[in-house]
Amino acid sequence: MNAFTQDPPHIMTATTASCLIRYVEVWTPSPDNPGQVILESANLINPENLTPISPSVTRFNDGEGAIGSAMRQRGTVIFQDMPCADLERVRNETGADITAFMAFPVYFEDKLINVVAFGLIDGHGAVEIWTRDDRDELSISGSFYGGLEAFEYISQHVKFPKGAGLPGVCWKQGIPKMVNDPNGNPNFIRSFDRDPAKLTSVIGLPISRSYGYPASILLLMSSEANPLAKYSAIVKVEADQPTEEVPLPKMQATAIECGSNGSESISWQQAAVDSVANCGRCSIVTGDPIGDGYHSAIVVPFSKKGRTDRVMILAF
Repeated sequence: MNAFTQDPPHIMTATTASCLIRYVEVWTPSPDNPGQVILESANLINPENLTPISPSVTRFNDGEGAIGSAMRQRGTVIFQDMPCADLERVRNETGADITAFMAFPVYFEDKLINVVAFGLIDGHGAVEIWTRDDRDELSISGSFYGGLEAFEYISQHVKFPKGAGLPGVCWKQGIPKMVNDPNGNPNFIRSFDRDPAKLTSVIGLPISRSYGYPASILLLMSSEANPLAKYSAIVKVEADQPTEEVPLPKMQATAIECGSNGSESISWQQAAVDSVANCGRCSIVTGDPIGDGYHSAIVVPFSKKGRTDRVMILAF
């Protein structure tokens, strides 16, 4: 798909829908302690701007809190019930009504480069964690559902072999994927017809690796009422393999899978990809590179075979 020549679909704005992601943190491994991460940025996501936050906690050790648990488990963790120290911390320090707090690690091959955390509001949408079970299938091991009771019930009784459904496809191919209009897509085999909210797009992310395959699959689900972000995309990039002489090679966006709530022809996508290439890690983009009504974006790289292969963009 050549996204740069395709007509853009309708863009859903913050006046028509509230984004499910309300808060974002990015943590980076400490240069002095490999078993510790330090805060790189924390931001409250408002409809018109990104507000920097100064959390009281600026470092976590391996296994400590939600951030350290994501490091220790090499996978996604979700907390939505009180008491939870991180959920309470975010609520108190932002003043926002955060319903759930999730964190997931980002790796370049086997090297941890970031831990990303999202604060989610109450609304229609879902987050699922799929992990390998003793039958070599994917079973759900963690979740957050908003207004999708029937879909939640079905999901608890579903398993995915390698290559089946969106989790199985991401597991087999080891790359992020996006599905639009999941009810009509053969890669999304579950139904949500009995729920009041319609899912419009689903992102599948491979998290960490085990025996050559992702250790788990993270699904992020948008509804028409509550998209994850105002714009979401998985961008395929071409990048050279890093070397000692060129540890951060340039990346060229070549194709885009775009959510139903955004445009595939926006000009700043390459700038978002460049922001990752310039630092080799997750990036928060604001200011001049952002256009088309977006004020900020989080950009998360995913690697395969020793080079960055896909980049997820969530813009607000």
